[in-house]
Amino acid sequence: MLELRAKEPASSYRYDIAEPTSDVLLMAPHGGAIESGTAEIARMIAGSDFKLFAFIGQRRDAKGRLSGNFSRLHVTSEHYDDPDARRIAAGADIVVAIHGTGLPEAHVGGLDVELAGKIQNALRGAKFPVATKAAPHLAATRKQNICNLNASKRGVQIELPRAMRSREARDQVAKIILSAMTEQLKAQSNYASTASN
Repeated sequence: MLELRAKEPASSYRYDIAEPTSDVLLMAPHGGAIESGTAEIARMIAGSDFKLFAFIGQRRDAKGRLSGNFSRLHVTSEHYDDPDARRIAAGADIVVAIHGTGLPEAHVGGLDVELAGKIQNALRGAKFPVATKAAPHLAATRKQNICNLNASKRGVQIELPRAMRSREARDQVAKIILSAMTEQLKAQSNYASTASN
């Protein structure tokens, strides 16, 4: 990211960052024209309760058309050295990163296996196509992946196909993911309450 920012004009991208008091962070590292719909879904899930970090690609060619956003602005999650992204992630217990894939089904990975499983089951229960196991290159199991650089050292990466990122599907997909996250947060809160008694 630091190399990208040194090469690309500031007009090629922007940030959407919100930092309410929360231990939960929604990320869209490749929003805007890089992986369309991901920032919108992350923003819907975050609402006003959770933290948000979105990098929005808006690079245009000489004729003013969106161009070269994926090829020029896509930085892999394992090399995502944006200072704000790392700072906000480090202060969150739960990180869920929304990505886009060209594959026909969703792939849910990350080192937070329990939350990833809840999200995977919730999406599948709503009849969305979801891979039984995330493809190796989408599994987000390496420690240096930005979703795993949080306080708990384990996060979730959700790779959504184009159909699930469409304007027609975004709202439903966001609600399903939020519901699974809320269920996990309640379970953790109940466990913490029981453990302290």
